[in-house]
Amino acid sequence: KGTSKEITVPVKFTLLKDKLGQRVPNMKGDLLVIRSSFTVKRGDFGIMPGQAEDKVSDAIELTLSIAGASPR
Repeated sequence: KGTSKEITVPVKFTLLKDKLGQRVPNMKGDLLVIRSSFTVKRGDFGIMPGQAEDKVSDAIELTLSIAGASPR
């Protein structure tokens, strides 16, 4: 809808030393897992504000999990 906003969300970082081999066989290294859970409102971004709330809530909860690897 052409609307963008800067938002701040809570993030949790977990470093898993020497756990890369559990995800990728025969590889040694570390994993970094980034997790976040937050809510955005459709109306704040011009997406059907005040409409169809009986079918889709205005508040949408997003949950993210991202894993990164550092091979050795």
